[in-house]
Amino acid sequence: MEEHFVGKIAQKAIVEKEGRVLITRDVRDGDVWELPGGRLNVGESLEEGLQREMQEELGVAVHVHKVVYAETFMHPRGNVPHVLLAYHATLTSPAEEFRPHDIEIAEMKWIDKNDLLHISIFPQYVRALETFFKTR
Repeated sequence: MEEHFVGKIAQKAIVEKEGRVLITRDVRDGDVWELPGGRLNVGESLEEGLQREMQEELGVAVHVHKVVYAETFMHPRGNVPHVLLAYHATLTSPAEEFRPHDIEIAEMKWIDKNDLLHISIFPQYVRALETFFKTR
């Protein structure tokens, strides 16, 4: 018997600036980095969900472009299946100042493709970033 996927949609933004991309560290994940974004809520379009997450987490507005990478994975917190959709995104106003929400975001920084070898990032986000950097 066929069993359909039941899980969550994780939408992440690959925000690029001068050849570098933004990564964040969640307060719950120790020293492991990830892409900014979050879960899609019921009733939201894909674009609305990612825009809401970026506003909530980092206090910035983004333009959501095409999906760069997709995969399924098991989230380490709760062992829940997720579909990852990583989008290329740009800041609506490049001069806008980030206002990270300190309940979720412990730290944020800009990295380039060489940094991927030297920092701890969840593997699915490494694959998404490697795919993104190949297109640059």
